[in-house]
Amino acid sequence: MAGLDPSSVPSEIVLTNCPATFAQTIQTLTSITSIKVTTADGADLAAIAAAQAPDGFDEIFVLGTDAAALQTVAPLLAKDGVMSVVTEGGVEQMVEIDVGRVHYDALQYVATSPGRPLGGYAPPRALKLQQDGLCWICGAGGPMGMMHVQLAIEAPDGPRTVVCTDIDTDRLERIPIRFGEAAQRRGCKLVLLNPKELGDQFEAELLKVAPEGFDDVVCLVPVPAIISQCSRFLGKRGVYNIFAGVGRGTMAQMDLGKVTGNNARWFGSSGSFIDDLKMTLTLAEKGELSPNMAVAAVGGIEAVRDGLQAGSESAMPGKIVIYPHIANLPLTTLPDLHTKMPEVAAKLGPDDTWTREAEEVLLEKLL
Repeated sequence: MAGLDPSSVPSEIVLTNCPATFAQTIQTLTSITSIKVTTADGADLAAIAAAQAPDGFDEIFVLGTDAAALQTVAPLLAKDGVMSVVTEGGVEQMVEIDVGRVHYDALQYVATSPGRPLGGYAPPRALKLQQDGLCWICGAGGPMGMMHVQLAIEAPDGPRTVVCTDIDTDRLERIPIRFGEAAQRRGCKLVLLNPKELGDQFEAELLKVAPEGFDDVVCLVPVPAIISQCSRFLGKRGVYNIFAGVGRGTMAQMDLGKVTGNNARWFGSSGSFIDDLKMTLTLAEKGELSPNMAVAAVGGIEAVRDGLQAGSESAMPGKIVIYPHIANLPLTTLPDLHTKMPEVAAKLGPDDTWTREAEEVLLEKLL
């Protein structure tokens, strides 16, 4: 079993409906590492899982590309689980997957060949977009979408082309105003597409940019049909980040064939860990990420409630900064500062972006 790390092995392996010769091989390989091997046969895989792993399996290896089998075992993954499809071919039909669990339970779907059964655990890259690659950010005009665009264009080793799609034309048009200069400095091309306006031509436009599929796809639109659509445009060794916050139990027809045929992977993430915050601070200190570009509005302590409501309703095209030591400053968008506090607005950056100088004037005026 090439690639088995002796320092990181499971305590038990459960084999279901496997050929006797394969089971014997696994028994022989695992006898030297004291891994318990359980064999079981039967069509009721959920019952087998309930008996062997009531909280779900940490890893599931599926031998072959039977779509029905894949749909059956997918719900049996535990939180942070990995499904690895071991095959030489591709899945020929769409597979219904709980995309809410991919997002909130940080599930991964990978593929590998029979000769490298653990090959799916060696991703071609970690938490980075493909250098000089093609990236599609679906839902790019919203607050989180803007942050993904910013991360893509400011990364010194980021993609060469970033396709931004959104059905809100006003939000979409703000992307080059806010990030165009930064993209130009790095030689990154921004492509704006509105699927609502393009209609039936939308997918054709995507293929013009990435005829072989995208290296990275990030979906922020919490609509199953859109999450499904994005899965069909993943290229060789591509990575699909299902970032859309749909609830657990939200099912979508997914093109798992792009995973098996292109050696690609899906993953999801929700929330941040301390290491994520440290990484953000490090990037900001290095000048590789500008948090100020994500600010859409400011407010004092009394603006907390309005800020929370605006955030929950996605009413702002960015983040809201609350200054708890300032009183009598209602929630104010940065463009509104031109009429309400022109001396602060005079220190804003291009496209009314927040700056340290604007903050200094704000604090001097109101403290």
